[in-house]
Amino acid sequence: MLIYLTTAEAMETVECFYNTWGRSLASQIERRSYEDVATCRRLPLANYFFSDLERLSDEGLERADRLWSALHAAAPDLHLGNRPAHHLRRRILLEKLYENGFNKFTVYPATEPPLHTRFPVFVRYANEHWGPMTDLLRTQSELRRALRRAVLIGHRLRDLLVVEFCDTSSADGIYRKYGAYIVEGRVVPRHIFCSRHWTVRSSDLVDEAKLAEERAYLEENPHRQELEAIAALASVDYGRFDYGLADGRVQIFEINSNPLMMRNPETYAEERLPNQLFFAEMILDHIRPLAAAPIQGELDLPVDWTDEPWPTRSSARTTRRARLAGELDRIRRESLSRTHLHTFGFRQSRSSEVRSAGHP
Repeated sequence: MLIYLTTAEAMETVECFYNTWGRSLASQIERRSYEDVATCRRLPLANYFFSDLERLSDEGLERADRLWSALHAAAPDLHLGNRPAHHLRRRILLEKLYENGFNKFTVYPATEPPLHTRFPVFVRYANEHWGPMTDLLRTQSELRRALRRAVLIGHRLRDLLVVEFCDTSSADGIYRKYGAYIVEGRVVPRHIFCSRHWTVRSSDLVDEAKLAEERAYLEENPHRQELEAIAALASVDYGRFDYGLADGRVQIFEINSNPLMMRNPETYAEERLPNQLFFAEMILDHIRPLAAAPIQGELDLPVDWTDEPWPTRSSARTTRRARLAGELDRIRRESLSRTHLHTFGFRQSRSSEVRSAGHP
């Protein structure tokens, strides 16, 4: 038995796969939310993937690690992927990859944007998978305006990152975003998305040559050694690398611990189905031994385990949303004086600039 632990809002990431492509393992796979586990008195002693860790609050990570430790103590030979105590938040991960010579770019907290960063940069959420929230920003002035705009529409700077742009386009002007899974230390290539835009969310350039390029990537697994080294550095046992290539070097954009495995087969264009099936068979070969392992009994959870709901970042966001309307009204009523702007680390701007920043 293999059990995926995710937040309640993101359980569909594996559900679709095991209802379609991975149906042969469906009876050996279980999906549980952290919120559901918080109400349990006992859990199966089975193999687990602790996923969706980036959506847990710090307190939620601590509680998940208590569970990991209890499972490991009860049955040390279980495969417990992604120890929560070793999880690296995106900022820490990307800083570490830069410091260790893997990535050519680094990131900065939006609360402390550097004065002498390498431009262009962009702003993104620190712990979500929604991609950039700005265009490329080429000057300090553009960065300040973007951050001020983010604050005025209700974002907290501590939830945002400033990321140096790394140009991963090839000589033909095409950006390629590679995806590859890590499953218990082994790399499984997933796809290549091609686009002429630097924010590659899907493959909007598909032709026979690019499908052949993707198939060669799936068969040859050319970046396996680099990705295995990065997985070891990041203490990741399960998840998906999203990355590009710059001067032939892997550049990690993020490691998603709860990626969408695959969509329904009918959603793919017919010409893409052979590569999709090839990946499905590869990932199933890696997961099958984990799913086939027998349950070793049950773990009795502590009596106080159900005292509190599981703290996730989404629950924190819900609390914030309840206050957001009032906060925005207050911000918009204020005069945006020099003192007010300085509380967010900004210099006084021209009144017209402030007005435009308040209306995205």
